[in-house]
Amino acid sequence: MSDVTSPEKESPAETLDATIVVPVVERFDDLEQLYLDFSAAVARVTDSFEFIFVVDASQVNALPVLKKMVQSYSGIRVYGFNGYFGEATALDAGFARARGRFVFTLASYYQVVPEAFETVYRALMNRSDLVVSRRHPRVDSSFNRAQSGTFHYLSYLLSGYRFHDVSCGFRGMRRELTQEIPLYGDLHRFLAALAMKRGYRVTEVAAPQHPQDARTRIHRIADYAHRLLDLMNLFFLMKFTKRPLRFFGAIGSSITAVGFALCAYLTVLRLFYGQALADRPLLVLGTVLLVAGIQTVAIGLIGEIIVYTHARESRDYHIEAVFPESAQDKAAASAAADKGI
Repeated sequence: MSDVTSPEKESPAETLDATIVVPVVERFDDLEQLYLDFSAAVARVTDSFEFIFVVDASQVNALPVLKKMVQSYSGIRVYGFNGYFGEATALDAGFARARGRFVFTLASYYQVVPEAFETVYRALMNRSDLVVSRRHPRVDSSFNRAQSGTFHYLSYLLSGYRFHDVSCGFRGMRRELTQEIPLYGDLHRFLAALAMKRGYRVTEVAAPQHPQDARTRIHRIADYAHRLLDLMNLFFLMKFTKRPLRFFGAIGSSITAVGFALCAYLTVLRLFYGQALADRPLLVLGTVLLVAGIQTVAIGLIGEIIVYTHARESRDYHIEAVFPESAQDKAAASAAADKGI
């Protein structure tokens, strides 16, 4: 990763009030105007902030503009990837370099009006750990809203958490949350669900949709297939991350039961009715199902072993407060503060 830093000398240990991370991955509007509009909105709330732009290799055309912005405005840092890594990785890179006690994510194109920043910021101050925005009222086409509604309904069925606009890139969160929830693939869309699973307080607020976000979005068939795979990944992460045997065991047992029933049926035909089995396709099917079922259960068992082995290293909870604090708790809190957590 290459980087373009601000001409100002800034201490790495300096803590700011807000960091706005902008992943430049899929497409981008006028980045300078986007920065001016949103930095003005941020400045109305706090004067201690920074912008971090993370540029994927697919959008290298954005780098010349951002380099000029670094020279013209203070409080901007730019990082450019040397490969194609996607939005989740770009956000993760920005989170790792954020110095604000609150971290905000912002799409590189207009999705919501800049005035929505104050709404999200106030919600964070009101004891929320993560604030996600939904574009409402919507000004885009009915087709966009229909496909968005279908996706979110399926997401609700599979995760149990209801959100209305996971594709909206404008979010705000406390910095410690960014350090505890790993992002990869397209999991950034489901950051709110992953945070709620760990016990964080998540709030959804309405943010007026920007007029420039009104175009009809028709994706490739491959994109819709990827969304379905993302939903399957979400379902597994929500339900079976710590219990893989329940998922693979249920499927494997069902397959094994069907294979066993077929083999038992054929055995009865051979032993009691004298029917030949050499030319029966059911024999092949029953055998294949038995082997496949046993292998599926074995995958679940291996998953359980892996989870058990790393159980001490992984946590799916968040401790907010301890009363009364022991000396050990105070030492842990001091160590976390030294690390900027």
